[in-house]
Amino acid sequence: MRLMQAKLWPGDLSNHPFSGSGGSLAVGVNGSDDCATAPAISGSGDFAFDSTGATTGSEGQSQTTHINNDIWWEWTADVTGIATFSTCDQADFDTGIAVYSGAGCPSLDWIAYNDDGTGCTGFSTYLTDVAVSAGSSYMIQLGGWNIGETGTGTMSISIVGGLSDEDDCANPAVIAGEGSWAYSTLAATTGSEGQNEALCDKFGSIVVAKDLWYEWTSTADGFATVQTCGLADHDTKIAAYPGSGCPTDGTALACNDDTCGLSSMIQFSVTNGGVYTLQIGCYNEVGGSGTIQIDISGTGGTANDDCANAEAITGEGVFTYDNTTATTDGPSPTCPQAERDVWFAWTSPGTYGVEVSTCGHSNLDTLLVVYDGAPCSGAVEIACNDDSCAYQSQLIFSAVTGSTYWIRAGNFPGSTPGPGAIEITTDIVDPCGESTGPDVIVGNIPGTMFWGVDGSRAGYSFAATACNVGDMEMGWWANTNVHPVIAQNMYRIEDGRFEQLGMSWLKHGWASATESYCCTCQNPNNSQVTGVGCADTYGAGANGGQGTMGPRW
Repeated sequence: MRLMQAKLWPGDLSNHPFSGSGGSLAVGVNGSDDCATAPAISGSGDFAFDSTGATTGSEGQSQTTHINNDIWWEWTADVTGIATFSTCDQADFDTGIAVYSGAGCPSLDWIAYNDDGTGCTGFSTYLTDVAVSAGSSYMIQLGGWNIGETGTGTMSISIVGGLSDEDDCANPAVIAGEGSWAYSTLAATTGSEGQNEALCDKFGSIVVAKDLWYEWTSTADGFATVQTCGLADHDTKIAAYPGSGCPTDGTALACNDDTCGLSSMIQFSVTNGGVYTLQIGCYNEVGGSGTIQIDISGTGGTANDDCANAEAITGEGVFTYDNTTATTDGPSPTCPQAERDVWFAWTSPGTYGVEVSTCGHSNLDTLLVVYDGAPCSGAVEIACNDDSCAYQSQLIFSAVTGSTYWIRAGNFPGSTPGPGAIEITTDIVDPCGESTGPDVIVGNIPGTMFWGVDGSRAGYSFAATACNVGDMEMGWWANTNVHPVIAQNMYRIEDGRFEQLGMSWLKHGWASATESYCCTCQNPNNSQVTGVGCADTYGAGANGGQGTMGPRW
């Protein structure tokens, strides 16, 4: 479901550190009630203001803003970069800020606006990601949300520095070996190179936007893993090419958009002393900051690569693995094939429900399968799951004391392998079969997707895992009225006030999978039916597609 919220809530302040650009510190310089006589300020700094007695002028009121009793400044950027304008925790009333391009009273619409910043008390403002150019002038409008709302405070302005050399593939940053390197794409541009790679055609876009470039030298033979998993505040996209210099179309070794949430991971074979070109960018033109982590793993195999050599384990706990160099064996499961799989032979200490999960233990697109013995000796699958928590997996099955179950941990086909772990929890209550008839619940919200900003509104969609916890099958017929619909609302708590930010249309299902998330799935062998105990996950991208949504009335 795509949610359109009424206001734009920017990211956590910790993701937007202020950096001085060497501008003027103008404490005591108050804005003017008239945009024609706005005082001139420049660069980064803290600017005190008092809007008491200000009126609401006619300028800057053409868009859907709430900036009443406004005051104005004419501000000049002293460096090229990304500017932030903030009254966060620095004003005694509900503020709003708009920024306009050019000097003098604005004749055009604002280029950026914010009312309430996330984490800011008293409905104060945090306006960020405003691209500015050194020497250019901008008009700043600050006022209250409600008519007659005035007060005092401080407006802080900061600029994250300008374009770096690595914005151009002809001038990449030179790095080598394993390690981590911080970056910011906020002021980067989208170059013409590396924009026509079939491997990069993900989620309807082949572009690597706002890209930065690195020339990297491997210090060992093996497999290089380049990732931003858990290390970036934006939707990343990364690619690798052989050799140095700007790449030729069609030569990408690897490219990835989303492996771990909205972050990326690629892996490719490398040789000691080999030189490779890395492209670090974004899915869209919304930039951000982060760190790239590069690791090199050896080429040796793993002991529990084969079903016949499963690692013997028992009881509860976290059991680590690394399927970087694993191969694929075993029968095809009811969910997608588990590629590069590793195997565990787990003996149950008791009779109860058991949960097996990679959630929180991997940044990879994992897949889990459980069998009632060794499948390489003819045992039968009893549970399978692909995505339960973002791209990680979780399933529940019923175990019997002393019985040994084969657990298969692998990757979704074509995704990047690497280190991870399974966590086994026992004495789990199986929720299935407690209800009479079909009973479909939302068992999990495993992911989100940010679609962009339209003025002061941001669009999001959410993934949803639907579980049939009843004792009868549930019809899920496409293009009829015999299927569930899911409605979602978005809320927040701010200063003790419960606010609704947005609401979705109704999401209509068109087919059902046979996942075992809430409980063990009894496969109906029919995609138009949700079997007893079966779960079906619609990803955030699918839930944002308007072709399968309808109105609430």
